[in-house]
Amino acid sequence: MTTSDVPVPGGTQRVPTYAVSEDSKTKDLERVALNESDGSDLALGAKLGALAETAPATDTGSSGLNGRLQRIAQRLSTLIANLAFVFGAGTASAAQRVTLASDDPAVATLGSTSGAKVIADANGTIQQYLRGLVAQWISGTLTLASRAASASVALTRTADTNAYAANDVIGAATGSTAAIQFSNMGPSGAVVQIVSIELEIDSTGVISGETSYRGYLYNVTPPSALADNAAFDLPSGDRASYLGFLDFGTPVDLGSTLYVRATPDNCFVKLSGTDIFMYLVTNGPYTPTSARVYKPKLFAVA
Repeated sequence: MTTSDVPVPGGTQRVPTYAVSEDSKTKDLERVALNESDGSDLALGAKLGALAETAPATDTGSSGLNGRLQRIAQRLSTLIANLAFVFGAGTASAAQRVTLASDDPAVATLGSTSGAKVIADANGTIQQYLRGLVAQWISGTLTLASRAASASVALTRTADTNAYAANDVIGAATGSTAAIQFSNMGPSGAVVQIVSIELEIDSTGVISGETSYRGYLYNVTPPSALADNAAFDLPSGDRASYLGFLDFGTPVDLGSTLYVRATPDNCFVKLSGTDIFMYLVTNGPYTPTSARVYKPKLFAVA
């Protein structure tokens, strides 16, 4: 049995190789060369590369393993160097960063901490607005706009003394309908709560037969267009705009004025625009004085 060495291409190392041949009488070891799986000569040294092999110029350039590792190390060094200046302030074009870029429009919108306070409807930065709010809060001058609304209408009835029957509509002397309009009772299309109602009658005393009053509500001028002294009705054409009714109660004689106030429970209505419309209806039959003045009033919150 014998052994021999095979030199490794591209280097000074040698590796032992063995081969066995056999005949009927003896067994001998013979030297053989190491080959690739496809039978070609071994090129392991060339593939590993020399210790001082130069890295390829591009990521895909030909190179031995040593040169390829050097290329990877170079790319990692470049990546680490780039990451080192991403963090902190700088311009937007430099790199992505975890703080706002110095030329980001949001920087101007936020404003500096030394910006003067803004307490009016004027241009300013977020810092200035916040400073203005804090200043008003501390001084006790900060107020929020009220979301409450109220409206009153003076209704002067016709200049006659025609008797009202129970459930008759009270209307003005002019106009094509007896419906009353209460303007700006809430944001357009909003749901509002009517929290209080009043009825003032400019008269020196309660008339015989006069009892309580009721208001029928709508979100648009009711299409029925009922006139003064008409019997109240809710025809099919009014149903879509009808919001329900409120009872004012019976006015109290205060000498030169009749007055009543009521607070409805959970009266929520949905506006079509910003106004509420009403038919004022008497629950009791009586004969009114000529041109008598009625002043219903509504209070609501949005």
